[in-house]
Amino acid sequence: MSKTKECCHKTLSVLSYLFLGLAVALVFSLVISFANNKTPTIFGIGMFVVLTPSMEETIMEGDMIFMDTTYDTLEEDDIIAFERPDKPDIVITHRITNIEETSDGLAITTRGDNNDTSLSFEIGFSDDRVIGKYIGKSSFLGFLYTFLFQNRFGLIFGALVLVFIILMVFEIHHLIGLMQEKNDLKREEEKEKLVKEAYERLKQKEENQTEND
Repeated sequence: MSKTKECCHKTLSVLSYLFLGLAVALVFSLVISFANNKTPTIFGIGMFVVLTPSMEETIMEGDMIFMDTTYDTLEEDDIIAFERPDKPDIVITHRITNIEETSDGLAITTRGDNNDTSLSFEIGFSDDRVIGKYIGKSSFLGFLYTFLFQNRFGLIFGALVLVFIILMVFEIHHLIGLMQEKNDLKREEEKEKLVKEAYERLKQKEENQTEND
């Protein structure tokens, strides 16, 4: 086996296990977060499912939205997700209409695109309530989440997904092993062929020397 091929084989093996570990961690995090009504976050991206039509037509009820939780700045017209000041377990996604600097930090006021006015709890709240800044949405993922996780079968489905990913990664690793065995067999056959050809050449040379003598 050449050093390059051996290195590639080892790299693929390591990557398959890394993928397995990452997949397990991500699925476990998502399932636990959704099951406990927490905000699942992956690589600084938070995910929420919008439960009201207050941001329509920009964001529809049932959409899954993605939030940058590592944002640097906030500006008027940004769409943000924030903890409702009077009920921190409720997350609101509205558009910033005003930002004021105070001695304690930023005071933010928001309003839903589909609302006529700002509600009392979203006027002048502290920026430390902000979870993230809106970067995108998916209606399909929102539907999928609602169908799978907002019922008693959610945890069962999550466990099945986890098992599927584990089996898939091990199958990939198995296929890599089979491919390596096939390559090893092919190299052995090529090696035997070269040895046989070398033997035939040597035998022919000895016969030629015998005839000349």
